[in-house]
Amino acid sequence: MKKIIRIEGMTCHHCEMRVEKALKAVRGVKNAKASFIEKTCIIDVKFDIAEDIIREVVMQAGYHVVTVE
Repeated sequence: MKKIIRIEGMTCHHCEMRVEKALKAVRGVKNAKASFIEKTCIIDVKFDIAEDIIREVVMQAGYHVVTVE
């Protein structure tokens, strides 16, 4: 299952890596691929993960989640 996260605040490749690392640490996330240009991060998950958890992890990394689809 894939989820698309729209994120504000990423400005460079280092931002992408920070978001990816934070999300990959969440139980159930198989992979994460962020793009500061597209302002998104696509995650592959083993099972449904609550949107609140995703938002909190991204916020703790220093960014703002606009939507989770």
